[in-house]
Amino acid sequence: MKVFINLRTEPSVWRNKEISPGVFGKFASKLHQVNIGLKYSDNIRKWYNKNRGWYMSCYYIKNPLHMTLDDFKKLLGKIVIRLGFDDEGKKYFEGNCGELIKKMKKFMDSLIIVLNEETLSDNWGYQEDQYEKKYTIKKRFGELDNFMKENNIS
Repeated sequence: MKVFINLRTEPSVWRNKEISPGVFGKFASKLHQVNIGLKYSDNIRKWYNKNRGWYMSCYYIKNPLHMTLDDFKKLLGKIVIRLGFDDEGKKYFEGNCGELIKKMKKFMDSLIIVLNEETLSDNWGYQEDQYEKKYTIKKRFGELDNFMKENNIS
């Protein structure tokens, strides 16, 4: 099975803030959503179509800095190159469900180390999506794993 983490290198504006009278600046969010997706394949087509397609869950990068949106985009661009994402801002992982969860967590840990190094800050962090309880990483991969076992898919 193949899944990806999408860093989303083109985040949207979180808010415009007046930085001087009549001058507004666009700032990045304190939480940046990183999507986890499932690469489509014919052997899981039935599950894929029934279970919200590619979307599995997400992580949120906790941004400790008050960064402009442009600076945050530049930072994400550096990270993509340094950590080997593809041109769409995706990083792919292969394995069974249990292996994938471990690989993605290990990767997110290394992503935070790189963010700390690039910004000379040690306050970056991440968290799993806590807002959509039915789309937790463990639950979604568990459902997919059960589907694959029931249908003798390896």
